[in-house]
Amino acid sequence: MSEEKKDQVAVQPPLEAEKTGMAEEAVQEDQTEKSEKTVKEERTEKAEETVKAEKNDQAQTDAQMKETEQNESAGTRGKVEKSPAAQEEPASDSEGAAEALKAEPAKEAASPAAESAPPAVEAGERAEAAAKPASEPDAAEPAAPADKAKRAPLSEEEKAARLKAAEERRAAKAKAAAEGATDAAGAAGERPARAAAAAAGDKPERPARAPRAKASEEPPKPKEPSPKQPVLDALVALLKAEVAEDAVEAAVINEENGHLPTITVKNEHWLACASLLRHHPEWSCNYLRNLAGADHETHLEVVYYFINLSTKAEAAVHVKTDREQPSIASVTPIWPTANWCEREVYDLLGIDFPGHPDLRRIMMPDDWVGHPLRKDYEPLDSEV
Repeated sequence: MSEEKKDQVAVQPPLEAEKTGMAEEAVQEDQTEKSEKTVKEERTEKAEETVKAEKNDQAQTDAQMKETEQNESAGTRGKVEKSPAAQEEPASDSEGAAEALKAEPAKEAASPAAESAPPAVEAGERAEAAAKPASEPDAAEPAAPADKAKRAPLSEEEKAARLKAAEERRAAKAKAAAEGATDAAGAAGERPARAAAAAAGDKPERPARAPRAKASEEPPKPKEPSPKQPVLDALVALLKAEVAEDAVEAAVINEENGHLPTITVKNEHWLACASLLRHHPEWSCNYLRNLAGADHETHLEVVYYFINLSTKAEAAVHVKTDREQPSIASVTPIWPTANWCEREVYDLLGIDFPGHPDLRRIMMPDDWVGHPLRKDYEPLDSEV
């Protein structure tokens, strides 16, 4: 044989031995695991049996304690009440007996639990936790007969006193309810009476309160007179003195138009007033700026604006006329600039100007019907 084959033969026995050893170890491990599982299952079963036994023992103990308490309470009903310390002794003795009975199964369960693995310990703790809530109500029950034993029966005098107090309380409540109903009825009756008095006017009305001025706001200052008020007063005095006392119907200062002195002259005195304004040495209004007509529905009106080109004194004059037969004396002979302006007012508003040299339409055709700027104007041709 060659050396290589010898080496292979020499190596094979150790390899087979190693494989055999590994197989044996695997078998041993499986057996160990199975045995551990079996031990755990047995311990768990023991713990469960212990818990069941505890519950049974506890139920028996509770039944015995209840019988004992019932016997004791039946025996103490006919006796004189004992002191609180003496009454608490049976309860404490029963509690001690219950604790002793609970401790014995707990000790028995502790011995296998100490030897068992952690799962068995957990099972024992769970069993103790489940047993505690069930035992608490039973432990509290013995106090009830003791409390009942403390209460002595009421005497006839005490019963009578309590009944009397209850009757007094009921009477007081009924009285209070009756008084409340009376007050409510009186208030309800007063409301219609007040309403009737207010409707009849018996109650004087309160005067309205004046608005309170704020501390921060100053009282309004008196209105200052217009700087052209003296000019207006002088014009009114001149016309009343030179034309007629009733020549001027109204006189105001037009603040919105630069404090322009504005007067309203009666129609019958208009021509004399216009001549005075044109030729008076103090006024000498040598230029008529403009004149315009207006429809106020109740009447028609023409407004004239004058100025003195030398002194720059100016004024405005309003002249009213009838709506049915409107007519105002022409001032074209005094101010030639009024020529076309009066023709325009005649064309659009229909106001006649007696004394005009050539009064005819200036904007509309001669055969046009109506005056377009009148508020009651209705066109014959809707397309125009």
